[in-house]
Amino acid sequence: MVAGHDGSVVLATQGTLRDDPAEVLAPTLAALRATCRAGVLTTGSGDPARLGGPGVVPDRLAGGPPRHGDGAGGARGPVAVERFVPYSAVLPHAGVFVTNGGWTGVLLALAHGVPVLQVGSTEEKADIGRRVEWAGAGLHLGGSRPRPRALARGLARAEGTAYRAGARRVAASLATRDPGRDGAELVLGLLGQGWTNG
Repeated sequence: MVAGHDGSVVLATQGTLRDDPAEVLAPTLAALRATCRAGVLTTGSGDPARLGGPGVVPDRLAGGPPRHGDGAGGARGPVAVERFVPYSAVLPHAGVFVTNGGWTGVLLALAHGVPVLQVGSTEEKADIGRRVEWAGAGLHLGGSRPRPRALARGLARAEGTAYRAGARRVAASLATRDPGRDGAELVLGLLGQGWTNG
C-alpha cells in the first residue's frame, strides 16, 4: 500500500493506553481525505472497525468526496486502518508521523528521520511534543481532539524543509548512540562515584 508513495505517507497511531479514535485517528483520517493523502493508521488496542478498517478504508466511510477549497487536487491516496503494523515497514515511506506522543513511537520515527506531529496533552505526551518541537524535528499540536483542518495545517507545516532537516539531524545523532553501552557506562560511572540508593 505504501509503494509509490515514498516520502509522502502519513503514519498515525492512537497509542497504547488511550484508545479513543476521536483524539488522534479520526481527525487524521478526515485530514488525509480532505487533502487526498495516503496514510496508515494504527489503532493499537482500539477496534479498527470504528474507522472503517481493518484494511483500506473506502471513501464512503472516510468523509466522502473532498470539498472544493480544501487543498484536494487529485485522486485520493489510499488510507489503511489496522490494529498493528511494523513501523519499520512504513517509516521509510513516511513524510510525517502523527502520534499522541508515546516515547517509543516518537523515537522510532525520529530514528528514521521522519518529522513528528504530536497531538494531545495527556500524561507526559505534551512534554515529549514540546521536546520534539524544541529539537526542530516536528510540532506539538495542543488539545486532545483537534479539528481536521487544524491537523491538516499541522501536517503541512511538519513536512516543511526545516522540520525534515531537524528530524534528519536527530536521526544522525541517534545513529551514533548505543543505548546498551551508554546505559552501562552511565551506571558504572555512578557506581564509581559512590552513588547508592538511600
